[in-house]
Amino acid sequence: KQWYQRRVRVSHDSTLSLHYGELVSKQFFDNLAVEINETLQETGLLPLAQLSRDVSLPVTTLSKELVPRIGGIISGTYDKKTDTLFTTAYVERQSAKLRGACSAATRPIQLGKIFENHKITPSLGHNCVKEMIASGRLQGQLHGQSNNPVFIPGLYTAAQHQWADSFYYQNGYLTMAMMANKGI
Repeated sequence: KQWYQRRVRVSHDSTLSLHYGELVSKQFFDNLAVEINETLQETGLLPLAQLSRDVSLPVTTLSKELVPRIGGIISGTYDKKTDTLFTTAYVERQSAKLRGACSAATRPIQLGKIFENHKITPSLGHNCVKEMIASGRLQGQLHGQSNNPVFIPGLYTAAQHQWADSFYYQNGYLTMAMMANKGI
């Protein structure tokens, strides 16, 4: 009977919603969003799983209620894959670290190693590298597995092509074995 009364109350009051048998007001989620924003601005990132444990609500409910508040009450971005909130400043710092590490690379390197060495969030890092390559801010290519691709710097590729051209023009031949040995 209590469940039915709660359901009737929710259907008559648009400021209330029913979550796992509990009545929750929109004001609760607005207040929660303010608190989340304060924490987010201090930490730079906030996984919804951590928040879920703190407020005893499932991640799906939190994402459903909080994502619409991003750009309003919550100042940040949301990564759907990892259910994590990030500040713009955090994303920019991660991007700057990646740009520096990848720009300094002179040979192919697994992104996972860069993420580990520079404490970069992997899902965010993959997106940042892809965006930088697409925009031309980073010269190179990504190859391999999607969970740990290899970044091949443009400088490395150019050096390989230069070696192949130089060897061919000097010697008049270039074997497949030689090219395979150089990783071409």
